[in-house]
Amino acid sequence: MSPSSLIQTYLEIRPCKGSDSGMYKCVIQNSHGSAETECEVSIRKCYEAPFFTNTFTRMDKLPGSEVKMSVRYDGVPKPELSWFHNGEPILHDGDKYRIRKDGDGQTLTVKELTYSDSGAWKVVAKNARRN
Repeated sequence: MSPSSLIQTYLEIRPCKGSDSGMYKCVIQNSHGSAETECEVSIRKCYEAPFFTNTFTRMDKLPGSEVKMSVRYDGVPKPELSWFHNGEPILHDGDKYRIRKDGDGQTLTVKELTYSDSGAWKVVAKNARRN
């Protein structure tokens, strides 16, 4: 059998994720039998666009109370989060706003609510994969 008569094949995984790491096996067979080979694949550097695993929903609160908006997120590399109120970035100064990070989650607390706190609240996750 000459090298030019060999059939070559490959497996391509796009986009890859860390969870794609593991043992892969290739089995070929015909009427005369079968053969197999396997290899271990380790994904060392992999990019994954940011995504949210849970988000907050509409909330109705009374003036003077506080509200907590929590999200859970993931991505590779780990995303950075930015918070917005009516399109304006939230600058957490410690008096009005507090942002607490907890592993793969983040919570924005808004204290002493007023009517001006009504509106659209948004959180944006960015990393090297998707800006």
